Amino acid sequence: MNVWASQVQNWARTQPNQTSFLDARIAITYHELNQTSQLVQLHMAQLDVRSSDRIILAVPRSPALMTLMTAALSLDLPTLTVDRGQIETTLTRLTHLLKPRIILIMKTDLEMVSRLGLMADFQVHEFEVGINFSDPIVALIGKRSLGEHVPNDLAWLLQTSGSTREPRIAMISRRNLEERARGEIRDFEITSQDTLLNTLSVCHDLGLNQFLTTLLAGNTLFIQSQPFASATVRELGTRLITGITGTPLMWTQFLSAQPAIYPEVRYITVSGGSLPTSELKSLTRIFPQARVLRTYGQTETFRSLLSREIDDLSTGTPIANVKLQIMHENGNECSVGEIGELLHQGEGSMLGYFGLINETHDKISEQGIRTGDLFYRDTENHFYFSGRRDDMKKRFDTRLHLQEIEMTVQELPFVRDAVVVAKPSAHDDLRQTLLCVFVQLTANHAGLAQVDVEQEVIEHCKRELAPYKIPDAVQCLETFPQTPSYKVDRILLTKIWTAETENRRHYR
Repeated sequence: MNVWASQVQNWARTQPNQTSFLDARIAITYHELNQTSQLVQLHMAQLDVRSSDRIILAVPRSPALMTLMTAALSLDLPTLTVDRGQIETTLTRLTHLLKPRIILIMKTDLEMVSRLGLMADFQVHEFEVGINFSDPIVALIGKRSLGEHVPNDLAWLLQTSGSTREPRIAMISRRNLEERARGEIRDFEITSQDTLLNTLSVCHDLGLNQFLTTLLAGNTLFIQSQPFASATVRELGTRLITGITGTPLMWTQFLSAQPAIYPEVRYITVSGGSLPTSELKSLTRIFPQARVLRTYGQTETFRSLLSREIDDLSTGTPIANVKLQIMHENGNECSVGEIGELLHQGEGSMLGYFGLINETHDKISEQGIRTGDLFYRDTENHFYFSGRRDDMKKRFDTRLHLQEIEMTVQELPFVRDAVVVAKPSAHDDLRQTLLCVFVQLTANHAGLAQVDVEQEVIEHCKRELAPYKIPDAVQCLETFPQTPSYKVDRILLTKIWTAETENRRHYR
């Protein structure tokens, strides 16, 4: 029996009537979670699903999904979850890559999966979860994959965010999976008395870790099924929530939804990016008893840095059991104040990318996992984010960072947020790289015309930046497209820019 099965049985014995997972429709106690998880495990055995067989879960985020995930953990089944809304766009690619032994979907999605052309390789079995769930679940059973090189201790599979490149699948070991959960319990001081709000998909590390934390800490996790700030405000008004994990984009939207004051919340996190100090201070007024924890990390490393002070200008200090180094391109370690690439070693480190040997070799070095992010540190071991390695572009044979342009545009009073994307220019274009800045306007300036915004942004950049950093185009958007992990989808923004350029060329 592994740690996950042991903990669920422990909570079923010591606090059987406490709710483990719930949403707006269903609540499941730890006693029920233990029973239904064991029922799922029995079904798996009857279908000849063995430990280390890969599994894909494409079931809506709900207590039913959490039960299936609990059973998969208890059986040591390497598992990857897919958002139900992403089935048509990702399931075929993931199935061909992972060659799973079993795929669990809703029965109502069977026709859609059939249209994808996957049914020829699978047998269909109806699957009883044992929870009052309105739609039956179907198990698609495939052939067992043989001869593939997969780590023996592989426990979970996580897709990277895909905000700047095609998503990759990070392989997480059993020890790593447990480290991630215990680290969150330690750093956020989570106990069995907490009720945490889950607003993020379990397909990505932050949402998944809330699920894992709940199993180890014995707390309650409320699953917010609608990814809207108004839904978060509504749930906070009706439920005793004590902890929330959120991304910068989520918190910005939350603040615009006119929330009330919530003294019951004792911690919130800002993870996956940064928020302006003004918005951080707004959050402290809305959550007067809460610690605002800022974290930095990647899917491949989970968490590297933690800051407990909103006035701290740094990204934070290394979390426990993590060694961080800042390295020059020549492989030498940077001195205090020097900028270089951050490398992560220790707690949270992935095994590698599934099916991508060369990419794994490029990502993992002897010193640790290469984050691709540029940092420097001070004498007190505070780390400061300086940009991304792939954020560095060459223009007129001179290097620049896109983040510098973004920060400059954000200085304008009518700009709520700004994102700069880049693409190669034509072969004979001396610029080498083209730049477009996408702008979100503040509520007070929503009526500004596109042409006026473009003129103001360009003039401001000309005053504040070197000539080679002036963007080639400016576009206004009401909202920025998001990846499933609530990051700005820069790939889609580049496509929007390209399409707009082609339309203008067409109508000239």
